[in-house]
Amino acid sequence: MLKRKSLIFPLVAIFIFATLMTALLLNQEALPTGQQLPVALGLLAFSLTLTEVFIALRPKTTERRIGLPMMYSIHGTMAIVLIIAAIAHAGNELNAQKDFTVMPAAAPAGMVALVFLMLTTLTGIFILSNTFIRKSRTFKRLKETVFKRELGLWVHRLSVLAVLAIFAHMMAIDFVRSNTTLSVLSGLYVVLAVGGYFGSKVAKKLLPRYILRRCSPHNPSVFELEFEPKKGAPMVYQPGQYVFVRFIKSALPKESHPFSISSAPVTGSASLNVMIKNSGDYTSMINRLKSGDIATLEGPYGSFLDGNTSDANTPIVMLAGGIGITPILSILRSQMEREASRRMVLVWGLASQKDLLLLDELQQMK
Repeated sequence: MLKRKSLIFPLVAIFIFATLMTALLLNQEALPTGQQLPVALGLLAFSLTLTEVFIALRPKTTERRIGLPMMYSIHGTMAIVLIIAAIAHAGNELNAQKDFTVMPAAAPAGMVALVFLMLTTLTGIFILSNTFIRKSRTFKRLKETVFKRELGLWVHRLSVLAVLAIFAHMMAIDFVRSNTTLSVLSGLYVVLAVGGYFGSKVAKKLLPRYILRRCSPHNPSVFELEFEPKKGAPMVYQPGQYVFVRFIKSALPKESHPFSISSAPVTGSASLNVMIKNSGDYTSMINRLKSGDIATLEGPYGSFLDGNTSDANTPIVMLAGGIGITPILSILRSQMEREASRRMVLVWGLASQKDLLLLDELQQMK
């Protein structure tokens, strides 16, 4: 079932590509000789770019079905296919016309789009993802000193400009511009993607404000932050979920970061806690926070523990490593609140004894 659900975004890309190709073929006599393959590759790159923007919006309906980690995995895989298609398109175009004598007006926008796509892909691979970074001390040092996550996020947003540059590239081509169906359809997809992007930005600006009540260190590297809504009802969440925290009035950069909720959803309590470990360029600044700082919390995300398992009375085994205790802690605290009589086993692995935290609370639960 999960494999089927993970095909949602690839199917979106295929649908966009199929509709654009259909519109193109309706007027294929206007297509210059030798342009079939370059144009098909270009439309594929365009379709994948649009889909990548849709994924970046983190649609909650899809996240509930396949989970954000899977969405990010699909996002990364499609980005690799996208950049291959874009480079192949440019290479085939150059080979087809030897130089840009056929479409001189389209060349600049196309090259700008390719540069934007290259930059967004490289920042995703080497800055926003740790897959390659952790294997090289040089890359890790550069990420900590120069190519920080906040910079990577800003560069990564060039994908939206890439969409506009690709569209401008397409509209500079005579046979594309003369194809009304293809032009209108392409414009509609661009409006949906770019409109969705800026709409999500506006929605995030309108998120409820939360006040940081305390920032408590549990050991030298782990802090627990307690938030309360500035006004209105508290967030409704389930044990094991997480939120994207963005501080808008504090000493920290104004970028959102995901953190697991460590508190239990208690009736009548307005507070929500997250636990953070000092392990990166952003989290290393957590000790700069102070009571009264203002943040927005986007979420909740995740489905770590379903309702049936949470409410059941059957034994449950929980496995955690290091700071991975955070969502488990939310589950444990929730089970304590509902005075569950089920047998619960916690297996918690740590690198060293100094990483231990909340032993008194865990002993009391025991």
